[in-house]
Amino acid sequence: MIEERKTAYWHDCMDFRIGLEHLRHIIESEHMAPPRLRLLKGDRFYDPRRFRGIQDGKLVLQANYNEVVASVNSDSTLVIDNIGPLLPSIQELCIWAESVVQCRCSGNLYSAKEAVGRFGPHSDQHDVLAIQLAGAKQWSLPNDKIEMQDGTTTRSVRLIAGDVLYVPTGTIHDVTAVGELSIHVAVSLS
Repeated sequence: MIEERKTAYWHDCMDFRIGLEHLRHIIESEHMAPPRLRLLKGDRFYDPRRFRGIQDGKLVLQANYNEVVASVNSDSTLVIDNIGPLLPSIQELCIWAESVVQCRCSGNLYSAKEAVGRFGPHSDQHDVLAIQLAGAKQWSLPNDKIEMQDGTTTRSVRLIAGDVLYVPTGTIHDVTAVGELSIHVAVSLS
């Protein structure tokens, strides 16, 4: 069963919303480097780092925030794996899930603008809590896990900042950013 929880419920628990300032801090932090941070353009990932010099005899590469934002604004999706340690509310949720629900938990961040960087219809091998942090995303979910190839009617849910959607293991879904910059975290529960 797919359940949708509205903003007021989740804000009583913790605030999941973030802004561009948070995203800038995350991208420019020393913890950020591929393969953890990637840009998806079409069906290919590429490395957004640029040469920053040599330190202690090693090349220094760092993600360039302006390039990342320009790519997302034009035609790419930003993916940051294991975002929990960088977002306290997601980290708290994972700690809770691991101790109370007795499952492994991690979260990946996805950011895109309208109609770019889609992964297309797919399913995950674990339960997912989709937490909308900024902007909006449209989630299309076929009824009874029927694939969308034959034009089957789908259940469509629009998430806005603060909304959470539970997607069970194996549920086929297709996600599209709506409007301006959209950011969500997919928290895997396995």
